[in-house]
Amino acid sequence: MTFDPEIKVYEQVSFEGEDLSDLTLDGYRFTACSFKGAMLSAMQTHACTFMDCNFEYAHLNGSLHRASAFISCRFGGASLFAAEMMDCKGTASSFIKANTAGWVIRGGNFSYALLSGAKFKKDDLSDMNFSHADMQDCDLSFANLSGCDLSYAMLQGASLIGADLRGADITGTDLGQCRMKGTKIDLQQAVLLAQRMGASVE
Repeated sequence: MTFDPEIKVYEQVSFEGEDLSDLTLDGYRFTACSFKGAMLSAMQTHACTFMDCNFEYAHLNGSLHRASAFISCRFGGASLFAAEMMDCKGTASSFIKANTAGWVIRGGNFSYALLSGAKFKKDDLSDMNFSHADMQDCDLSFANLSGCDLSYAMLQGASLIGADLRGADITGTDLGQCRMKGTKIDLQQAVLLAQRMGASVE
């Protein structure tokens, strides 16, 4: 089906392989739609909702998304190079095996997202919600994670070298298998980590 800008709501529609580059969307809703292999370069969205959509192998290079929601979507094999998501929701979406080099996310809620292996080196991820997210093997070195909700996140194998965790909620999160050289933590986090290692803090 060819995209019609006059239609604001789409359900179970396939845009597979279509060229939707440079498209500007404001307030559209897509449910169970497929953008597999589509060209979405330089696309701009604002306050759009993508629910259970397939973005596998799509090209989102240079796209810009503001206050949009990508809920339970699949991005495997997609290119997110230079794509920006500002104050967006990525709740329960899978970004495993996506090309995340140069991907920028600021603000928003990525709780329960599958982000294993994503590259966020030196990124500003402050105050974001990654609660229960799978962030195993992520490159978070020198990233700003201050004020983040990392509660019950899976961070095994992640690099936190030089990262700033001060003020982040690490309740239920095991940092024991992370690389943490030069990682900045606050006093409350230091006490919590010491207790998990069996120390008695008095």
